[in-house]
Amino acid sequence: MTPQEKRRLTAKLDLRVMPIFIILYFVNLLDRIAVGSAAGYGLRKDLGITGTGYNIGISIFYIAYCAAEIPSNLLLKKIGAKTSYIHTGSQFIGVRVLLGLFEAELPMRMGLFIAAAGISTGAGAMLSTTYYGVGRITNEVTGWRNIFFITIITFGIAILSYFVIPHPPERCTMLTLKERKYILDRNKEATAGQATEERTKMHLVWRAFKNPSVWFTVWPWFVAQVLASSLSYFLPELLLEFGYSGREAQIHAGAPWFLAAGMSIIFGYLSHRTRHHFGFVLGCIGSGIFGFGLFGYAKDTQVRYAGLFFCATTVFVLKTAWCASNLAPYTTRATGTALSIAIGSSGGIVGAWVFIAAQAPTYYTGKAVTMTLLSFSFAMTIVHYYYCKWENKQRDLGRRDHRLVGLTEEEASVLGNLHPSFRLVT
Repeated sequence: MTPQEKRRLTAKLDLRVMPIFIILYFVNLLDRIAVGSAAGYGLRKDLGITGTGYNIGISIFYIAYCAAEIPSNLLLKKIGAKTSYIHTGSQFIGVRVLLGLFEAELPMRMGLFIAAAGISTGAGAMLSTTYYGVGRITNEVTGWRNIFFITIITFGIAILSYFVIPHPPERCTMLTLKERKYILDRNKEATAGQATEERTKMHLVWRAFKNPSVWFTVWPWFVAQVLASSLSYFLPELLLEFGYSGREAQIHAGAPWFLAAGMSIIFGYLSHRTRHHFGFVLGCIGSGIFGFGLFGYAKDTQVRYAGLFFCATTVFVLKTAWCASNLAPYTTRATGTALSIAIGSSGGIVGAWVFIAAQAPTYYTGKAVTMTLLSFSFAMTIVHYYYCKWENKQRDLGRRDHRLVGLTEEEASVLGNLHPSFRLVT
């Protein structure tokens, strides 16, 4: 393909694929964080929730969410994105289809995809003031209950998505034969010789569990989700302690997430241009350490609020893109990314217990645990970087060439990230 044709293809994919998944992820997050906004408007008081009842309710969601992550991604690979979205609601769907359509563009597209989460979280807090102000819908639905009507919108968009989500490139009717060949060739280059999807086999699934990059990426994602859940579900209430009214608290709770969305786009673009992840991931985690230090331990309320902007940047760290870039073939990537997200998302369970009402206003236990996890994540990211450098050097020296002995060309292509010619992205 000529450079002009490649640009047209990229534009086609961006306009046809990205919008639907950004919208899906946007409304998914709106639906998920609605309970945090409702809590800021009196949900606990009206429902008689005392003690740790609210924390338990949030934890239960994340337990079910994490348990479904890996099965949903393997199901998605088997039956396609159209059916899986409606039945699983997995956030990985957008990433999965984008991987198949344009492998090399992952970091930049991931940045756009994750930005939807930041915009959704910010908009959700601000839109709740509108829902709350609607007034009485029925005798039973009024006040904070109005906020949960976002679920109707989410369900409607999920059904609509069935008709517009494209198939993988080898079966995608919106692509010409020439465009399909080009994308499959690009995929082949990125996965050490494999262009199309292989059959799902358990040894390829198990390979993801043994991959060091998966486990290195789990911890930053885990800590990011600790921050995401604790701030999303508790921030509107915490800002009431700063002296804001209910409406002011919702608006102030939304603002930091818009900055985070912008930073995820910028970091995703720079990561794509430089084919580098380490510096951006480490910078995001460092921002979280600094921001949570301000929010958790500063005395002045304005300084504490400023810290939230640094914390929000950490929440959307592009660690999952780094993980996916170093996994192949498709089954291993789908499993490894799902495993990283599933275990990482269990941070939401921890986040549900960062702010316990009985420890207000100091929340000393949650603050100490969060700062410890952030510091550990910072260290693990550094170790991950040097592991990738070391492994690539071993391959340069020919110390992984023995993996090709006795294999046919087809068998060698399924080695994926274990292939001697595959280089880990740093």
